[in-house]
Amino acid sequence: MKRTMAIRTIVLLAGGISALLAAPRAEAVPSFARQTSLECAACHNPFPQINAFGRSFKLNGYTLTAGQAIQAEAAATQPGLHIAQIPPFSVMLQSSFTHVQEQVPEVQNDDVQFPQQLSFFFAGSLTPSLGIFMQITYEPEIGSFGMDNTDLRLARSRQLAGRSLVYGLTLNNNPTVQDVWNSTPAWGFPYAAPEVAPTPGAGTVVDGRLAQEVAGLGAYGFWGGALYLEGTVYRSAPQGAPDPSEDTASDTVHGVAPYWRAAWQHSIGPHTFSVGTYGMHSELYPTGISGPRDAFADLAGDLQYELTVGDNLLVVHGTYIHEDQDLNGSFAAGTAQMVEHTLHTFRADASYILSNRVGLTGAFFDTGGDSDPLYYPSDGVDSFAGGKPDSRGFIAQVQFLPWQNTQVLYQLTLYDRFNGAADNYDGAGRDAQDNNTHYALFWFAF
Repeated sequence: MKRTMAIRTIVLLAGGISALLAAPRAEAVPSFARQTSLECAACHNPFPQINAFGRSFKLNGYTLTAGQAIQAEAAATQPGLHIAQIPPFSVMLQSSFTHVQEQVPEVQNDDVQFPQQLSFFFAGSLTPSLGIFMQITYEPEIGSFGMDNTDLRLARSRQLAGRSLVYGLTLNNNPTVQDVWNSTPAWGFPYAAPEVAPTPGAGTVVDGRLAQEVAGLGAYGFWGGALYLEGTVYRSAPQGAPDPSEDTASDTVHGVAPYWRAAWQHSIGPHTFSVGTYGMHSELYPTGISGPRDAFADLAGDLQYELTVGDNLLVVHGTYIHEDQDLNGSFAAGTAQMVEHTLHTFRADASYILSNRVGLTGAFFDTGGDSDPLYYPSDGVDSFAGGKPDSRGFIAQVQFLPWQNTQVLYQLTLYDRFNGAADNYDGAGRDAQDNNTHYALFWFAF
């Protein structure tokens, strides 16, 4: 499944061959346009980034409708009915070309994926208060379909202290997939990335480690178009593995893993700014369902800034995640040399979007933490130099939308450090820059 591991916090220069907005994990789907009779640009700038109207649409449970519906009023003898006449289905196709600067040993370079991703969506209003975004994705490597990002919402609104309050429940399968800002991992930049190129191996739990492997039930509220608060608890719900979990399982959640989110949004004229925090506490069994556990405490800050300049738009995202790790389970299993670890990730991106048609983005990412040669081992091209998790680099992207539901993009990723070192990180002469990647993508949704 496409995970979107992205997390960020401060501004970045967009320069040179910069770029923006790729084909996403998929929050922008045409079934929403059919349901609302609105163009994609009403919610996106462009997809998958969502604007203020898109955030309101999502928080209200994907329930805004403009088309004809089959309706029946509730009565004492039977419940009511309100469903759209057009089923809320969409299809997404991605096809890509990937070139790695130095060919990975025994692996073909200049890889073509057709598809890189093929997804079917059931996304839209189910009742006047209940809506869904559900993605089913084809995995080329295993040749089958499986559950991808899903968010089911029950939403209501009222007045509180003279201001609007939107509140509701979310049932989802990926921490941060329910978020409405593009500064958190599930919907953060890069919105699409190569799946066949070497990528840094270390990442925090909240940055996608549990994506599609958990189920979470949460409550949220957005007051006055300014203050957002949410709390969600997650429990393991493994895909493609025995359920309930057995002794062969990995990363099984002990009890529940609580996730929290708070954000403040404010608009002045053409400026919209948000700043927030999110985090998660999880205790995971490295293997099996009993015994010593690894504990992870993730705390993050994020920001988003949007500036309208005529028909154009400047957007900045940033996030910083700090994770404290107590690896009692891994230490007992002999896969960690130390119990106490820390890991942090910083990411930022800045995009300039011309008339919702051309996007230019520059991004920076930096991950670092404590070294541990057992927890971060040597393993060919995925090796960690000296057991260090450190990786750093830049992304430049240019994107073109000939139509609102079609994107073509080019993305260049440059590594300054990869899995612990700039030079000879794998002990076999491979440098960080050898993993620099050229990536071209075609994205279409209907």
